[in-house]
Amino acid sequence: MFEEIYVVNYKRHNQWFWRTIKDVVEDGIVGEAVSTISFRFFVTKNLTRFEIPIDGTLFKFAPERAEIIRRSEIEKKKLEVSKE
Repeated sequence: MFEEIYVVNYKRHNQWFWRTIKDVVEDGIVGEAVSTISFRFFVTKNLTRFEIPIDGTLFKFAPERAEIIRRSEIEKKKLEVSKE
């Protein structure tokens, strides 16, 4: 299986230009509790980790990310069926 890589663009509310994170292999959310500041994290193929505050930030994900998620869900279902 090959490494699935995609691009993420983001822009803070006070910035004019979009910034790009290339070669992203993993992303998620840190700090989902109401009393903490939530961050979205991104890990690139060279294992660099970016943490960006969610509040006041717009994110745009490459279309490949949706396909990666869809394939991942299909694989999970296959594993669940094989366990039964």
